[in-house]
Amino acid sequence: MHVLVVLHQDRDGIALDEWTTANTVGQALADLGVEAEGAEVSLPLDETLTEDGASFEVVTPKGVTVV
Repeated sequence: MHVLVVLHQDRDGIALDEWTTANTVGQALADLGVEAEGAEVSLPLDETLTEDGASFEVVTPKGVTVV
């Protein structure tokens, strides 16, 4: 079963709404182009997304160069 999911995100200070038919948190992140490896995700990647909705946070590592 595919559920249409609206993902409200704040990516690097920019608010975005994205649509996906992903079944899981991991699939939703992949649809958004977010690399789950190395990220801190507040729900398991195999957590099923339903019509009732889900709220989760993702923190991705950022590289910083200081000169």
